[in-house]
Amino acid sequence: MTEKLQTAPSSRALTIVSFREVASSPSHSVIEQCEDALNSAAGNSRIVTIRKVESLLARVLRHPRLKKTVIAGRVADTVYRTLQSLLSRSTESDVLYFCLNTSDLDLVGSHRSHGGLIMVYVIDAWESRIDRVAQMIPSIDVLLVAFGHSLYHLERAVPRSSLAKIYLFPVFISDPIRPTPERQYDIIQVGRRDATLHTWCLKYAKDSLRSYLYERRNHQGIYYFDRLPWESKRWQLSYDTLLAVLRQTRIALVSPPDRTNPLRTGSVSPLTHRYLEAASCGAVPVGFTPTGPEYSDRFPDDFTLVPRTYEEFAGICDKLILDREYRNGIAARNYEYVTREHTAQQRLQQLRSIVDAATARPQVPGECH
Repeated sequence: MTEKLQTAPSSRALTIVSFREVASSPSHSVIEQCEDALNSAAGNSRIVTIRKVESLLARVLRHPRLKKTVIAGRVADTVYRTLQSLLSRSTESDVLYFCLNTSDLDLVGSHRSHGGLIMVYVIDAWESRIDRVAQMIPSIDVLLVAFGHSLYHLERAVPRSSLAKIYLFPVFISDPIRPTPERQYDIIQVGRRDATLHTWCLKYAKDSLRSYLYERRNHQGIYYFDRLPWESKRWQLSYDTLLAVLRQTRIALVSPPDRTNPLRTGSVSPLTHRYLEAASCGAVPVGFTPTGPEYSDRFPDDFTLVPRTYEEFAGICDKLILDREYRNGIAARNYEYVTREHTAQQRLQQLRSIVDAATARPQVPGECH
């Protein structure tokens, strides 16, 4: 699989296909930010959205109950492909599908490209869904995966002739605003909650009289920060609100999702947006690190401060909260690293080089292009 990239990358037109009209969740809102950032960085690109009728069609005809018998499954596949062909829209540019998880893959193909590349970016490609991802490789030109462990499993699931189509494309953030050193809150934990970190921090906050912000849920199902204003957008704290609070916080607790839900992720231990968001907002990451190569092989060893015991955790927090110069030094170093390596501008350069490599690659008979 290719990770070495060419110089002087292409500036071909790009169409980004988004699921924002049919998928609403905190994770999808982060993906929308990435789509918008990549679109803005590219200049000669546009975002088009999957239509609700396409989503409904895929969900109904791909429902597991229709797959219980061979005949029903074949009929559903035939109807799906026929209607998808009727609904699909054509474009003259390269087409990039942003897929948060494998359920979105049913809608790939709703946009065709004449003379361009069909590319798919799958973020949460967990171990149990690798076969599902591998099945689509013959019908596309480029597959981008966010996590190195996902790439590792794909390497063993696809024919050797398909390996040139697959690239590691780690998660990224939009170009951030340089944070100020002024901080109002001590510690924050958002998104998935690591039980160990949460228990440690509850004790630390109580014993040391420190502020600890974490998401709670009210009677309406709306997430909020206790004693802070909350928003009703999508029944969730908005992404902008999260970043605003991160910019006012000294420490961000972080952990990979495989610690919280290993049955879901399998052996994939991924770098998530939370690490990048914390650093871009000037909050120092404290917690546990991913074992995936997109983190372990690329990030500085001291990017995240990792405690082994509660006593170490309390000592790290005391040092970061009480020693402003120490904290600001780590925050500045992390910010410089993230903005140099993990923003939309860097990913756009990588994408352009991948497009050039895929365009120059000899086509295998029967391969989509």
